[in-house]
Amino acid sequence: MAILNKIKDKGLVPNADDRTLTEEYAGLQNRLMRNDPTLESIVISPQAEEYNDISWQILLKENGLNTLGTESIPNIKNRRMHTAFAFYQKSIESYISDDNEKIWELLRKVNSLVLIDINVASVADAGLLFGAINYRGEPLTITDLVKNIVISEVEKKEENVENAGEIWKTIKDYLGEKTQNHERFLRYNYDAFRKEYNNHAVGSGQTSSQEFPLGHKAGKQNVITIYEKIIAIKNESPSAFLEDLSTNAKIFSILIGESTEEYLDLIDDNTRKLLNKLRMTEGLFSVILLMRLLKNKDSFDMNAKLINKILDKLIVFFAKKSITNSPASNTLEDLFMDLIKKIEDKQLKADNIVEIVEQKLEEKSSDMTLVAKALNGDAYLEFRNAVNYLLRQVEENNEPDTNEYSKNLWIEGSKWSIEHILPQDDKLPNGWSKALDEDKEKAGEIQAEVVHKIGNLTLTDYNSNLANSSFESKQNAVVTKEDGTVSNIGFNNGLWLNKTLKDEKAWNKDKIEARQKILIKEMLKALAYSEDEITDAIKIIDEERKIIK
Repeated sequence: MAILNKIKDKGLVPNADDRTLTEEYAGLQNRLMRNDPTLESIVISPQAEEYNDISWQILLKENGLNTLGTESIPNIKNRRMHTAFAFYQKSIESYISDDNEKIWELLRKVNSLVLIDINVASVADAGLLFGAINYRGEPLTITDLVKNIVISEVEKKEENVENAGEIWKTIKDYLGEKTQNHERFLRYNYDAFRKEYNNHAVGSGQTSSQEFPLGHKAGKQNVITIYEKIIAIKNESPSAFLEDLSTNAKIFSILIGESTEEYLDLIDDNTRKLLNKLRMTEGLFSVILLMRLLKNKDSFDMNAKLINKILDKLIVFFAKKSITNSPASNTLEDLFMDLIKKIEDKQLKADNIVEIVEQKLEEKSSDMTLVAKALNGDAYLEFRNAVNYLLRQVEENNEPDTNEYSKNLWIEGSKWSIEHILPQDDKLPNGWSKALDEDKEKAGEIQAEVVHKIGNLTLTDYNSNLANSSFESKQNAVVTKEDGTVSNIGFNNGLWLNKTLKDEKAWNKDKIEARQKILIKEMLKALAYSEDEITDAIKIIDEERKIIK
């Protein structure tokens, strides 16, 4: 249509004398509209969701192809059809420039295109086919395929397609722009609510000897098939399914930090802080359990206090998992689905749910001696996110006084980051090199040995300002604010982590090792389920002549 529009705009519409061009021009028109002036004459009909079909009819009319009246819709110029049309208009203008002959070249190329219609038995098969013939292009996402299933069922059951499209748009808004979050949501949504989905399937005649006939859990290979079966269940409304999915997407969005909306009375300020900690410790697998508890809070007698207790345990569990890579990630979905099943089978409520979650997490949690050994290595290189979390947690546990900034260490998107006291740059400034050893080569070896250890790490929200500065400069660094006031941004900034750093006269291997002992003890306190765990961990490391005691 953009080509036809450009030909008209430049006054190049061919006359009857130029038979070839007339046929080319008419041929392209016929690809869009048949000769009879009815809506059925529209050759290409987009899906109805998000007013795509009406936008297309309006666009045809604006370009003199559709003579029938069409209803007006809000914000038409900013909708997908019109923005795409404007893009192609601009691209064609750029392509042809002042060479009008190029417009006919483009017209011939478009008319030479062949459209192939392939019918398959299911949307899952359609996804496989698309992947096979589009291996060089942008693949359809799982959410694209599920959307197609839903809209198709909505149309079959003569429900409101436009409303379904708007609900789907709300779901996408909740999930954000990252396609991996879309796929993860659809998988975890089934895992969290598989009992209900399978009960509906059995009740509708999709019987099976298995406990979960739709699937034990949703993976990349079967998630499309699972949702295809769920949506096609007899006597079920696909629109009602969408409404429920939207609620679940909202909960998921809150848990992963995409949404700041409230959910009932279960998300308070402390919960948000704990969720930020959970994300920092890479605890996304636990969303399966949390979605279930939040959605069904009444039947489980859950409240914010109980949710926060569970979050505390999850944070410790995932921090230890990040540090030791144990238990294996491929076991975690089953772990949380099994927890949901036990809670439901035993009809547990409130404190009893917290108790069984704590029990299972402690049972599966990494051994503290392994945690301590890992903390004693090149922690920054091995598990940077967990180190960032632990430094903040140690700070919080020791009553931080960030009087220069009064900043919350756990604010989403916070600038607080890990600072290497001894710089990690391969080319150490002379002052730093001499502080380690007079021999420059030996100084480099010492730097490689200790630079990424916990004893050499702290927190700052002005990382780029400190960079490779000398130790003294890092101690006394300041910035002048817009109002003229001066703020300490170095080791005098009031953090407990910097309490000893601000008074040191030099920074070398001995100082790093001494601080390492202190910080690892504090981190073990933050990760232990009991005092005995800490004692045993330190004892074993002492026997191996490690540096903590």
